[in-house]
Amino acid sequence: PIYHKSGRVFYEGCMPNWGDLVLKGEPHRMKILFVAGGNPAVTWPNTNKVNQALEKLDFLVVMDPFWTATAEKAHMVLPACTFTERMNLCTIYEGHSVPAIQMRRPAIKSLWESWSDCRFWLALARKMGGEFDQHIPWNTDEEAMNYWLSPSGLTAKYLAEEHPTGIIVGSHEPVF
Repeated sequence: PIYHKSGRVFYEGCMPNWGDLVLKGEPHRMKILFVAGGNPAVTWPNTNKVNQALEKLDFLVVMDPFWTATAEKAHMVLPACTFTERMNLCTIYEGHSVPAIQMRRPAIKSLWESWSDCRFWLALARKMGGEFDQHIPWNTDEEAMNYWLSPSGLTAKYLAEEHPTGIIVGSHEPVF
């Protein structure tokens, strides 16, 4: 990872061999894929294999604010908010010598039936019930972000109201 000193690892969550799990079924056949805010049909390595695998899935769900090449193949497409419609915790590294964090507030209300990713996952956890209620107790995006921020002593409200342009959270240089 580029910013190894911060203890954070940045990645998209793409498994290079996931297509084999669908196409060859080794060691187990992958049947379902949920894509949120991504477009693997054109952005993941080996697009021919990726597209074959996407078409062979039993169920493909895409949650995105845009109609993508991957959405074109999906069995279900869910409308996601854009960054202008939702609260968004943004970590800032590119072009900065020190890491910073910013809480972006929605500029407009969610259009049509779009939801934030967080709202969707929280609603799904509620529907699944059981242990999910114990492990995912938050009801709103802000509650979830406050939990994520809790080790730092920061809150979503504090960042949004007291530091709307962001706050520096470290002093180390990126390592390349």
